[in-house]
Amino acid sequence: MILNTFKIQTKQKCKDGRGYYYECCRTGFHKGGENSKRMIKTQNSKKINQNCTSHIILFESFEGKCVVTFYKEHYEHKEIELQHIKIPDIKKHEIAAKLSQGVKLKEY
Repeated sequence: MILNTFKIQTKQKCKDGRGYYYECCRTGFHKGGENSKRMIKTQNSKKINQNCTSHIILFESFEGKCVVTFYKEHYEHKEIELQHIKIPDIKKHEIAAKLSQGVKLKEY
């Protein structure tokens, strides 16, 4: 399971192929504010209000060869923060079904 996700930021075509730049999904600034009409999420925004240093650069040549550079180190946040991990809908439904059947959560 991928714990931290990356989103594509830019695509660029050049004479030898295509380049892709993926950045950590935690990069960026929270867009809400005092005048926002939306309620604030209980776990707050996943954005860290600055740029994370973790990113992926992918170059794909027209011949099908790929070169990947991966900068793994994250900045200003932990790689694993459970409140910001995206859970697939099917897993959410499984958890909800078990809770409705009375299955107790384990306390750690």
